[in-house]
Amino acid sequence: MFDKREKAALLWTETLTLLSEKEASDTIYQQVSEQFTDQELAELTVMIAVINAWNRFGVGFAVRPK
Repeated sequence: MFDKREKAALLWTETLTLLSEKEASDTIYQQVSEQFTDQELAELTVMIAVINAWNRFGVGFAVRPK
């Protein structure tokens, strides 16, 4: 259903989101970096970090959708 690039983005997102459960191994980094330029990978990483931060604020402050 997803192409290689989309699967790599999902893998990177899951890896960075679940750092306490999964290791961001060299193997995973290699798989992901084969699909993205350095610039794209940096941008993807920042987007993942920002979304994760907002989710943590939401959980921490018990924000509920209106």
